Amino acid sequence: MIVALVIGHEKDKPGACNEDFVICEYEFNKKLTCAVQEHLVETTDFCVMRVFRRTDYSNLPNEINELNPDLILSFHANAFNKEVSGTEVIYFHNSVKGKKCSEVIQNKILKALGLRDRGVIGRSRLQAGGHLLSNTRGVCLILEPFFIDNNCDYLTAQANLSKLALAISSGIEDCKNIIFNN
Repeated sequence: MIVALVIGHEKDKPGACNEDFVICEYEFNKKLTCAVQEHLVETTDFCVMRVFRRTDYSNLPNEINELNPDLILSFHANAFNKEVSGTEVIYFHNSVKGKKCSEVIQNKILKALGLRDRGVIGRSRLQAGGHLLSNTRGVCLILEPFFIDNNCDYLTAQANLSKLALAISSGIEDCKNIIFNN
């Protein structure tokens, strides 16, 4: 199975941030995707690639499709008002396999972090994230394991980074059966 681990945002546009701990999505997810990749390379025969955006967001699906992945995980972290908390995984609303994989990975992340279950969310091509979800050829998910602007969420994710990486890796392994056997 070919897995693309997409690091959300870019160094110059790092996404949502936690002002108190001076950390943004991009930096956190560089570490997280590295840990997920290391675990998968050690324990599976999957081809695992970390993807850094090379061009503007509108071309990101084309960059990813060039890799011909079976599963795409775009790593992000939510932000709102420093108070909202929780975990969610987003999939393309028409994708049955995407929904099943979202549920598997959501449950693994919930066990690892113990944050509020905000559920799995189906998005159309016109909603946030829909461009990526609808224009990639493999099963594509957007991971939002925690709210980076919420200090408690961030500290939980940071303290449990290894546990989170193992949970996501385990979820990816379970998704193989969904992708190839359903």
